[in-house]
Amino acid sequence: PYYFYQPEVFRYLEVAELVGAPAITHRPRFPLVAADRQEADRVVPPGPAPRVVIHPGATDPRRRWPVERFVVVARVLAERGLDVVVTGTPAERDLVRRVCAGAGPGIRAVVGELTVGGLAALLAHSAVVLANDTGPLHLASAVGTPAVGLFWVGNVINFARPERARYRPLISWRIHCPRCGLDCTRDLYPERGGGTGCEHDDSFVDDIPVAEVIAEVDQLLGAGR
Repeated sequence: PYYFYQPEVFRYLEVAELVGAPAITHRPRFPLVAADRQEADRVVPPGPAPRVVIHPGATDPRRRWPVERFVVVARVLAERGLDVVVTGTPAERDLVRRVCAGAGPGIRAVVGELTVGGLAALLAHSAVVLANDTGPLHLASAVGTPAVGLFWVGNVINFARPERARYRPLISWRIHCPRCGLDCTRDLYPERGGGTGCEHDDSFVDDIPVAEVIAEVDQLLGAGR
C-alpha cells in the first residue's frame, strides 16, 4: 500500500523485497571514479582552508531558505577563514549570484559547470555541506560528507536520513501557507481527501533561525577536525 508519509528509501526497499531482493543497507552510496575527482579539482581547485559548500536553490520555491540568510551564513564562515563555495543549477544562477554578492569577496560560485559525478567529488572533498532539501544535499550524504539540511517538517519524514552523527536536518514546523493559511498537510494530497493546494510559492522554511544553522555547521566542522 502507498502511504504518503514514509521514508522514500524504505518505501522502495520494501518494494524490492516483495520481488525477492531483501535489503542489505538503507544508506545510499555514490561511488566516485578518478575522472570525477579530476573534474572537481579542475573546476574548483582545492585550497588550504576547509571547504564549506552552500546550495541555496531547490526546484520548489517553498523548500528554499531565504537568500538573505544564506548570505549571513556565508559571510560568517568566510570571515572565519573557511573556503566557501556556492553551487547551483543554471536555473539557480541568480540565487547563487545574490549569495556571493551579499557575502562579500572570496566566495566562489559554481553554476552548471560540473557533471553529477564532478559535483559528487566536490562535495566529497568538502568539510560540510549546507543546503535546502534538494539533490546536492542527498548527494553529499551519499558520498559521506557531513551535511546540514533545511527541511519542511513533512519532508523530513520522507527524505531526511535517520542518522545524526554527520547529518543534521533543521526543521520548519510550519504547516499552513504563509499567505493564505491553507493547511498543506491535508489540502495538497487529493488521495487523502484534500484539494489541490494553493497557488502560492512562499517559503515554508523561512522560520529556521540563522543561529541554529551556524551552530550545526560549527558542530560538524568540529567533529571533522
